[in-house]
Amino acid sequence: MSTDPKEGIEEAIAPMVFELARLSPLDPCWSCEGHLDPMGELWKTPKVWFYCDSIVAIRVLTASIQDLFLVRKLSAQWQIAAVYTGETGLDPMFSIQPCIQEGDGDTLRRLRKDSALISTHVNDLFRRHAGQFKASLR
Repeated sequence: MSTDPKEGIEEAIAPMVFELARLSPLDPCWSCEGHLDPMGELWKTPKVWFYCDSIVAIRVLTASIQDLFLVRKLSAQWQIAAVYTGETGLDPMFSIQPCIQEGDGDTLRRLRKDSALISTHVNDLFRRHAGQFKASLR
């Protein structure tokens, strides 16, 4: 996903981008499927940046991703991080990304598999956690 319409969304991260876009109020704006450097080492991890003006939605998304890690479906822990966009960036922007920063081609394959798994489960988990959060407010 790029600001340049000629670039588009990279294939390995596209499912996560589309699933996050289905979760209101998340609005994906940039993504990367992860890349290796010329030596075959992990250079960039898979991630999706998105706008979100609801801290509750961030909390629910975080709980959803943690569920997958706690039941050992993910190879690495993933996090939701605030993204600094410069002095003029006033809209709340976040990133979903793995906590790992080093590795090789095998690591990247596992992280891409994680992103696909998150894509498969995030919608149902998000709705379940949102319902639990709402019920806890009563």
